[in-house]
Amino acid sequence: MNPEADVARGDRPVAPAVSDNEALPIHFFTIVLNGEPFIRYHETMLAELPFRWHWHIIEGVAALRHDTAWSVAAGGTISDAVHRDGRSNDGTSEYLDDLARRFPGQVTIYRKPPGVFWDGKREMVNAPLESIRESCLLWQIDADELWTADQVAEMRRRFIAEPERGAAFYWCWYFVAPDKVITTRGNYAANPKYEWHRTWRYEPGDHWAAHEPPTLVRPRAEGEPLDVATQLPFTHDETEAFGAVFQHFAYVTEAQLGFKESYYGYAGATARWRELLAHKGPGFVADYFAWVTDRAVFDDAAMLRIEPIARPDANGAWHFAAPTGRKDRGPVPVRPRILIDGIYWQYLATGVARVWQSMFEEWVKDGTADHFILLDRVGTAPRIPGVHTVTIAEHDYGRCGADSLYLERLCRDLGADLFVSTYYSAPTATPAFFFGYDMIPEVTGVDLSDEGWQEKARSIRHASGHAMISHSSARDLTRFFPAIAEADIAIAYCGLPPVFTPATAGEIARSRAALRIDRPYLLLVGDRSGAGGYKNGILAFRAAEAMAKRGTVFEIVCVGGLADIEPAFRAAAPSVPMRRVKADDATLRLLYAGAAALIYPSRYEGFGMPVLEAMACGCPVVTCANSSLVEVGGDAAIFVGADDAAGAADAVLSLSDPALRASRVAAGLSQAAKFTTAAQARAAFDAFRVTIDDLAAGRRAVPGDGWREFRTYQAGIQAWLQRRPDLAVEALAHAGGSSALAAPARPSGALLRALAEIEAMKRSPFWRLRGTVIDLLRRAKLRHHG
Repeated sequence: MNPEADVARGDRPVAPAVSDNEALPIHFFTIVLNGEPFIRYHETMLAELPFRWHWHIIEGVAALRHDTAWSVAAGGTISDAVHRDGRSNDGTSEYLDDLARRFPGQVTIYRKPPGVFWDGKREMVNAPLESIRESCLLWQIDADELWTADQVAEMRRRFIAEPERGAAFYWCWYFVAPDKVITTRGNYAANPKYEWHRTWRYEPGDHWAAHEPPTLVRPRAEGEPLDVATQLPFTHDETEAFGAVFQHFAYVTEAQLGFKESYYGYAGATARWRELLAHKGPGFVADYFAWVTDRAVFDDAAMLRIEPIARPDANGAWHFAAPTGRKDRGPVPVRPRILIDGIYWQYLATGVARVWQSMFEEWVKDGTADHFILLDRVGTAPRIPGVHTVTIAEHDYGRCGADSLYLERLCRDLGADLFVSTYYSAPTATPAFFFGYDMIPEVTGVDLSDEGWQEKARSIRHASGHAMISHSSARDLTRFFPAIAEADIAIAYCGLPPVFTPATAGEIARSRAALRIDRPYLLLVGDRSGAGGYKNGILAFRAAEAMAKRGTVFEIVCVGGLADIEPAFRAAAPSVPMRRVKADDATLRLLYAGAAALIYPSRYEGFGMPVLEAMACGCPVVTCANSSLVEVGGDAAIFVGADDAAGAADAVLSLSDPALRASRVAAGLSQAAKFTTAAQARAAFDAFRVTIDDLAAGRRAVPGDGWREFRTYQAGIQAWLQRRPDLAVEALAHAGGSSALAAPARPSGALLRALAEIEAMKRSPFWRLRGTVIDLLRRAKLRHHG
């Protein structure tokens, strides 16, 4: 049955005006029941549009069938209190009648006869399609989804410029209170598989196969209908870059909560929502909404500079901002503002990740967390209570030029004073701080032409401030980048995670029984070999074999590293039993506590966390006198030569003397107490603030203009290489060569800095591909001559 086409244009079809010279009209559609107060905003936005549009509004109750039948099982019902004869009872019906009278020819209302419900939402969204007899953009606007005219106009322009695009996905700021939005993605209200799909390129004959998720299909002469959204849609990240992130006021009034409590079966929603209103700072949606099962984070909209388009006044009346201009340029609530890129979690979840999680937790404890926003790469960062978190796009070393430009946009949007990366990423113009851990690749002779290590060098050169986690690492940073004075490098020693403490004899006995360890053992933690063998784990096996030949057999227990102990290591200790175990921190604590010693024979470290953890658990440490290990081990560790297996064996055996062992354990506990996560967090924050103050006073240089030039070029060439990887292979074969030494990071003078940075970039293997790649592009007729 055709729906009732109420007022406005009656049941006449919406046909294109003969004199219309617009290339692409937009037909908006809204399904609504009780849309006050937000339904009133849209007319002000539509009135600002400089092209032909039509608004189709489908009003009434959707029966709990088809797409929304799931709510019945959850206890959903249609209460008489939410409608009057199948239509709105909050003033929406009267408003729509008046709207259609004021916009004749541009607004059509669709309703069922009084008392009749729609057969689910799918019937509702299909109702206007018979009347749309022209090619157009079809745009869903829910009553509580607010767009600006600028956003709509920009997306229309994009569709016109790229006629092959069939649809568009968007992110939204999803309000769970009048002043609180969900800030993370890949979770509730931000599922990228179907949220938020709002625009389609429509052709007459298309129809809706489903509403949840919305699926517009196009009949084909043969085969299944075509899902229009599969036709090269604009992605979430693309539309976000165009500024098209709308505001969705989903849970901001008690009337909304009451309706969803009844219609969807969300028991207790209103009461829990009132509790959410009182929450201060970031929180987890699931702590208040029982139907949410993931770790979606909400936060104050002001923290992200979001200016709500709709706001209630003190009396509860809602008012709307002008429907033009940007709505994400509000004042930054706390200065300084520091963005921290959680890129490390996207790639690894090792000790560095724990360092950062500990610092964030300390900043929450000491009240400084409001200065930080954690940029969460596609949901890979931990959701830490009290930490302001914003999900951002995935990092890709094949697109790091575009990523740098993207980070610069984020820094501007969020009002950053300083950018800090957990692992070698950087914006272009915003000052950055390099927080480094070690110079292992540089010291051990790793091939630095790999793009990841090139990015590390670029981050170091780009940075306005630097910190390392030991004095040894700071000296190495200066050695490889001599323009950076060691005195200017802040030191932020790693802190000890609270889990690592001495264990009781009973705990140790139970752990050994659970792991079936029935003899004294030596502990190795982490990678046993490392790039070029710098981890030097072979020393522990040779020392154990030497002790076995003297009549004292220790089992070697390895935690971490390869799943299978290396054949060369087994061959070095044929008389020694050995195993590799997986252990979480709680189990590792007990392994430390029960070990005869930790042997940590590395030739180079940036810090050496296992040494600190072992000492804190009352485990003596045998390590090598090099790099940061001297700083961490202090007077507590026993130091031996990196190739001295006999000396390592003597050191372990000396610990059989109870008095000597007790003194080493006591010294270790005292040494470990010097390294706290609170101290590291304070040192890092102090270094960030000093850098910001120095930048403001002109004592430190900002990044030169050359960075944007380089990153723009890099982004362009990487985009071509993504489309034609065969060109990359051929170009690399022609280019060859190895990385040049880094240019000075900070020559004096803005012009000299920019020139020096460009020249340094041009000496990198990436830039040396330029001539070869451009020549290949031209020969392949992929580059314009001109």
